[in-house]
Amino acid sequence: MASNSYGNASVDTSADIIIADLTERRSVLLKNNGSAIVYVGFDSSVTSSNGFPLMPQDTMEIAGTIVSRGTVIYGISASGTQDIRYMTWSS
Repeated sequence: MASNSYGNASVDTSADIIIADLTERRSVLLKNNGSAIVYVGFDSSVTSSNGFPLMPQDTMEIAGTIVSRGTVIYGISASGTQDIRYMTWSS
């Protein structure tokens, strides 16, 4: 049975969880709905120096085995508080 969800998270200048526990997911789609770069990573040590940059209004898909093992996705904003939207699905 498909397991789909969507939502949003606020990301500021310290590492914040965007999505917790991606068990049984096949894919995640993130959109930076804000006005500053958000750096994405898989743990709370993500920074602007080591995170993957998600530019304002851009989207990113994370798929495959990485999202099916209870992965947590974190983000940190270059400035201010940014709105990140997400969708997840399992089939």
